[in-house]
Amino acid sequence: MPQHSFDDLLDDVPEQRLARVRSGLERLTPRELEVLKRAISGETAGDSAGNLGISVRTVELHRQQVLAKLEVKNLTQAVRMIALAQRHQPSR
Repeated sequence: MPQHSFDDLLDDVPEQRLARVRSGLERLTPRELEVLKRAISGETAGDSAGNLGISVRTVELHRQQVLAKLEVKNLTQAVRMIALAQRHQPSR
């Protein structure tokens, strides 16, 4: 079995896909971005709801909207795609 670096496993994403993730990040509302940051840091929906003064259902709706805008299925994919999109910024 050939040896692959961790970077090789991460880099197998087309630039068009990364561009869509960047676009999705730009379209996040301030509240969606806050909910995303809290989720990435490991906060539960309940903790986020309490800290933000909103309902758990509202946090869950924001999370769903974030995943839809980033075109991913779960938080793990979101983190991976955000990291790759930021790491591979196109030259200007």
